[in-house]
Amino acid sequence: MLCSACQSKEATVHLSTVLFQVQALREEHLCPKCAEENQPFLNPGPEPLVVASPHPVTALSRKAKAKIQTVEDKLAELDPILERFCERRKFALNHSAEIWPFRAASSSVGEIHYHLMLGPAAKAVDVLTRGFYPEMPWLLNASATLAGRVSRPFRTDILRGLPFAEVARVLEEQLEKGYTLLSGLTPEQVLAKAEGSKASKPSWP
Repeated sequence: MLCSACQSKEATVHLSTVLFQVQALREEHLCPKCAEENQPFLNPGPEPLVVASPHPVTALSRKAKAKIQTVEDKLAELDPILERFCERRKFALNHSAEIWPFRAASSSVGEIHYHLMLGPAAKAVDVLTRGFYPEMPWLLNASATLAGRVSRPFRTDILRGLPFAEVARVLEEQLEKGYTLLSGLTPEQVLAKAEGSKASKPSWP
């Protein structure tokens, strides 16, 4: 099957989207490059994808899933480091969604929600077509939001662009760096820093 957008490459990403109060099912069959360009949730930035409930349902080809799994398997090697951090700092560890391999360590103190997220910084097209590769860049970012307030989250990179071997070596230290940064924030600082980061480069690939 050819990509429904470019009509030249094989479609390996198959999307079925249903939005609230819209009866028609929208189906798209895309190559990895067109999927990345046309689907923000495959290449997420600082703003959440705004859709009505239920959320889009995305089906990947068996080949694409296998590529993603190779990244997930490598990420799982870092779980012991993340689990030790979460136990020490009273964070909860959340694992990957189907679409993108990641780990998210989360906690709340008062009205501030803290998040440390680790995942590949490679483009979606690389993950879908190559899977894990030794020089794949990785990203750890820290973010903070305020409960009950509609505001932009504060987000900053703790590390970005390191290959897996280097991430494994420095991850424990960098998680503590992120924790120190987040735990020192007041609600007023979260709001101020979020405003100041509006023009910054998106923290997720």
